[in-house]
Amino acid sequence: MGIHTNSFARMQEDEVFEEFTDDYKPGEISSCTGCSEVESCESGSGTTAPPWLKYGFLFLIAAAGAAYLTKKFNWKIATLLLALVALGFIPKKENCAAYSCNTEKVYVTDAKSPNLGDEDEFETINETEEEEFETFSDAEEFETFSDSEDEFDDFSETTLTEKADSSVSFWSDRNFIISIIVLSLTLLAGILVRFKTTRKLKTFMLLGTLVYLGFISGACPCMISSFQNVVLYIIGAEVKPIKMLWFLGLIPLTYFFGKVWCGWVCHLGALQEFIFRPGLLNVLQTRKSQLVLKWIRIATLVILLVQIITTRTNIFIHYDPFKVAFNLFSANVLGYVLVTIMLISSVLIYRPFCRAFCPVGLILGWVSRIPGASKLNKNESCIDCKSCSNTCRHNAMTYENKKSSLDNEDCILCGDCLDSCKFSSLEIKGIIK
Repeated sequence: MGIHTNSFARMQEDEVFEEFTDDYKPGEISSCTGCSEVESCESGSGTTAPPWLKYGFLFLIAAAGAAYLTKKFNWKIATLLLALVALGFIPKKENCAAYSCNTEKVYVTDAKSPNLGDEDEFETINETEEEEFETFSDAEEFETFSDSEDEFDDFSETTLTEKADSSVSFWSDRNFIISIIVLSLTLLAGILVRFKTTRKLKTFMLLGTLVYLGFISGACPCMISSFQNVVLYIIGAEVKPIKMLWFLGLIPLTYFFGKVWCGWVCHLGALQEFIFRPGLLNVLQTRKSQLVLKWIRIATLVILLVQIITTRTNIFIHYDPFKVAFNLFSANVLGYVLVTIMLISSVLIYRPFCRAFCPVGLILGWVSRIPGASKLNKNESCIDCKSCSNTCRHNAMTYENKKSSLDNEDCILCGDCLDSCKFSSLEIKGIIK
């Protein structure tokens, strides 16, 4: 009787444990840590790239950079190459964060499985064992089984309490810390762009965000994932407010200080800017081409919204070319294809992703159209000399029919045109001057 009761208890515990952990795969490499609140806990942990792949790729980058620098020195490219080589030797791991998993699965997957398989249930019972089991009464057997259930309940309750307490404080949350850093840098950039002497610091700020937000943090989280979490929250998905802070914080900062996030802080734009080689391909420079790129961005935003609403998940993180570029690894072939297209196009065209696909830049451009928003403005002293349009690599300022025109939706407030204007015809105007 005792044997059957203990076997039944083991079967009960096995079924309960399997019910909570059937989706957990410890050996699977994480695609992203904490990008989306509704991602399932199927990632476990692992390095972002095999050493031979990472170091081999870095060697190729360094060799190509050295060949280029022997012909023409460019300190921006040299600094970027040094950062790539140095950061390539920093081991990075990604773990499935507790707060990005389904609640029921988290608490059990963090605990060790009970050692239930040490005994052989089908072992032949000898006479001595039969005599030992005969000494136990039925009441004692069921009492032992009851105690086992209580212990399992205590285990679950204790684990739940510990996890709940560990997630109360958001001050140590990685998403919160990174969001506060980038929002502070955006606020600082909104001040620095207004003065000629401090505008020279833009390159150093972009280089810093490229290193920290890109190669150290692995481009995850980012403002696009924060935007996607906002959409998921609106349609009813369970999303932590901390994961929406990045995108939501950029909206008032853009209104009061201008669209400086794109031109001064964004690490995705920084990567494209540093590898761009001017003069290799002169395309997408007319006002008509800018309008076509804007409609492509609108179409991309619509497709992204439809995908999020229908699937209720963040699919983009699995194919994000910037994650592949910064982590030197992709879990699928499409990721390598997209990063190759992105890098080649960024060499030939200035910030192609920003101008044709980025949903956050599009929305922040709409914010700059709100009355009272801080934005670039031409005053009456402008003589349409086209010096500003020649300087604007983003082509927010174009020159056609002997007249220069400005589109503030495309303007990223880099400040280059402010330095090139000899008549002080350009100024940043808004509620905060």
